[in-house]
Amino acid sequence: MRYSSKTVLTLFAMALTALLTVAFTVAVVKADTYEIDKEGQVNQVIDGDTFNLKSGDKIGLADIDAPDSNDPGYQRATDYLTDLFNQYGWYVFLDVDNITGTDTRGRLICVAFVNYNVTHYLNVNRAMIESRNAYIDNYANNEFDPYTWQDLVSKSSVIPEFDELTVAAALMILTLSVLALSKSPATKSLIQTSNPIKERTKVQKSAMSIPPPPPPPPLPTPKPSSAPKFNRKTMIALVIIAIIVVAIVGVILATRGGGGGTGGNVAGANSLQFSTDFAFQGTSTTYTFSAKNIGTSSTLLRIEGTGDKGAFIYIINGAQKQAWVYENGAWTNLTAYYSSTWGQWNSTFTELKEELGNWSGFGDYTYTDQSSGYTIRIYSIAVNPSLADSLFEPS
Repeated sequence: MRYSSKTVLTLFAMALTALLTVAFTVAVVKADTYEIDKEGQVNQVIDGDTFNLKSGDKIGLADIDAPDSNDPGYQRATDYLTDLFNQYGWYVFLDVDNITGTDTRGRLICVAFVNYNVTHYLNVNRAMIESRNAYIDNYANNEFDPYTWQDLVSKSSVIPEFDELTVAAALMILTLSVLALSKSPATKSLIQTSNPIKERTKVQKSAMSIPPPPPPPPLPTPKPSSAPKFNRKTMIALVIIAIIVVAIVGVILATRGGGGGTGGNVAGANSLQFSTDFAFQGTSTTYTFSAKNIGTSSTLLRIEGTGDKGAFIYIINGAQKQAWVYENGAWTNLTAYYSSTWGQWNSTFTELKEELGNWSGFGDYTYTDQSSGYTIRIYSIAVNPSLADSLFEPS
């Protein structure tokens, strides 16, 4: 069986139309992830998760918690949010919660965005988390999921929003395109050649009622068509090539990061030490994690990194339920915030440790976190190193 180039192009066009339909549907769903319900000018920052608009609305940043006044870290968080507005502008775009709307303090619960550049918004809620000036407090009574937030959000995925009429019109155009293709001569030819029994039956019925005509004169030999033909062998070859490509991709994915390796016995390690690079859209942040007594109530954690205001160190003592942070040349006791500090850093450490279960046991390990979009490289990995207790003490 041979297929003309016109038939192949028609099939390709129909497949492309179907693909565009799926892509458009995904785009619509993605666009609905963030809705700009309100815009306004900020005129006062209250703390790290609250600010006022000139319109009089009081805004609470959804699913994050920053220190209140007179609590350790309050001024730092407030200053950071103020600096953020100074850098990116005091005009905000708000996705207001559609379930609860306001909290008991009369604040509109929102995910806030500011202009990052021509193509993207900056997620203010996530920026407060990433800067360690607030921690995730995921409320169940709103529409948001802080674990799916990204630092930067494409403006095309936020506005303009697609209403029902726009979606219906676009899908109608795609449907009409498919119908137009189905009426094309090439498509009809394909349909006819795919139903030989029906055509043969029509010929037989016609032969029963009409006497057979005299033999026709010999037809001139047709000139060979310049259009390329795809015979069965060619189609089989293309299918085999596709299978080989898929198999190669599958092998690459299966062996990513030394897949299936023992992970250097990370799962059963009592102590771990490694460095990480979190890369996203051209920027990179480095952390070094040290952990001892892993998996017990006496776990000790030390995290060293570089933030917006220079180097910092977090120390968390699970046995004593104490926490400290070193920044700006001084140690600050965070024991009053032990639960949130432990929850935030231990969660990050645990996720990295679980990923190291795929590590081959040699060299570095790199992967992409699907929820955040970060490319994370883990290196200088030491399993069961000897770590002194003094490493986990503020000094």
